[in-house]
Amino acid sequence: MQKTKIKLYPPIGMAEINQLLQQAIAEFEKLDVGDCFLLEDLFLGYVWKKLQPTDRKVFGRYFSFYSKGKGQKRIEFYFKTTQNKKVYRKIA
Repeated sequence: MQKTKIKLYPPIGMAEINQLLQQAIAEFEKLDVGDCFLLEDLFLGYVWKKLQPTDRKVFGRYFSFYSKGKGQKRIEFYFKTTQNKKVYRKIA
């Protein structure tokens, strides 16, 4: 069985992070109240996997700041998985 490599793109900047945040918020709006989700659930698999791991961390941190700021009344941190990924929950 032949392994396929996923092409990683160059590091992203703040403009791209803001664009990813807008995409994540648009997908978040489609969720029902009480739904739990990981950040990667808000993107198509190939979009998330194209991001370099460091960019995923930066975006995760940025989304966490958003959830504690502007999104505070709609998103809450729920728990961390054993892989140290944050699970969020839609509360409104």
